[in-house]
Amino acid sequence: MERIMIKISADGDFISLRTFSRKYGRSRQFVIWRRELDELKAKQKLLSADGYSYLRMYLHKNPEGEDVLQIEVAWLNSSGDELIGRLERLSITYQDFMDCVDESIREDGKSCCRISLPERRRPVIEFGSRSNLEKIARIKGLRRKLGKFLDRHFQWPDAVKIRIVDDSYAPYSFFFREERIGGTGICGGIILHGMEDMQKAYFGMHT
Repeated sequence: MERIMIKISADGDFISLRTFSRKYGRSRQFVIWRRELDELKAKQKLLSADGYSYLRMYLHKNPEGEDVLQIEVAWLNSSGDELIGRLERLSITYQDFMDCVDESIREDGKSCCRISLPERRRPVIEFGSRSNLEKIARIKGLRRKLGKFLDRHFQWPDAVKIRIVDDSYAPYSFFFREERIGGTGICGGIILHGMEDMQKAYFGMHT
């Protein structure tokens, strides 16, 4: 998967950025207020729109516990009488992004470049409440069934995180919520069927 270069420059109250890739070449320039970036840590997301073009940033933690900034840029170009839309997504560690901003400030607005992180094929899977998970962990067969279920499912390219919590009504089942850059995606259940015979029981997805 191609990695994308991001070019950042900071000048006073403004931060500008653009992307470079083999597929699209150079993107249009996006500008955000420095105060918006300062608020990103608390709000976890940022949206800057200009007409039909927009820049989205979404902050989350990767499995190693690092803060990762997922960036989505979309813009329109004209081709004769038609408008052609383009969309790019990339990730960079939050620390690396902020180091680049600070470097540009020290160099009086000189541009700083970084290369995006390798794209993950799977979203982060995070268990919120663990009571049902602990019950499953004590039963070897169920533990293996749940592991195989998670390996087969949730290979969703637009998902950042799958948050899983206990199903309040079923002892070995869960409720899940997909988190995307723009907000909540698919919600549903991971339900254990056939509990009367644990050897034949299986997990199924319900949306």
